[in-house]
Amino acid sequence: MTIAKERLTRELSEFDLKVGARIRRRRRELGISQKALGQQLGVSLQQVQKYENGNTRLLASRLYAISQVLGTSVPDLIGIRDQEAAAAPRSELARLTEAWNRLPPGRSRQQLLRYIETLCLEAGETEPGNPAAWTASTS
Repeated sequence: MTIAKERLTRELSEFDLKVGARIRRRRRELGISQKALGQQLGVSLQQVQKYENGNTRLLASRLYAISQVLGTSVPDLIGIRDQEAAAAPRSELARLTEAWNRLPPGRSRQQLLRYIETLCLEAGETEPGNPAAWTASTS
């Protein structure tokens, strides 16, 4: 095997591993088991494990099916984004949503939500939502 071919094989292997890791991460975010994902795709649990471990290369049609089941896009699964989207600054809402999703469910999220609601009340903002419900949730 030539050096160039070995390098390409190694790069494809790393790529497959990264794609598999993104599939696994998204599946876990959604709380879907490997067995359930396999059932929705018409493949075995073992096949899903091979996808996630990067042991099986995915055909474009299978990658598309996985993206549909996981509610994401093929570019997200393979780690590329639309050039315009990548160049555009992220909105405050997108940044806030991403930060929120990184917080573990529980007390931290509730404290942050109460803080934001309090800031809205102090600013005289009553929309969206019911400010009476906000004060009730802070007690």
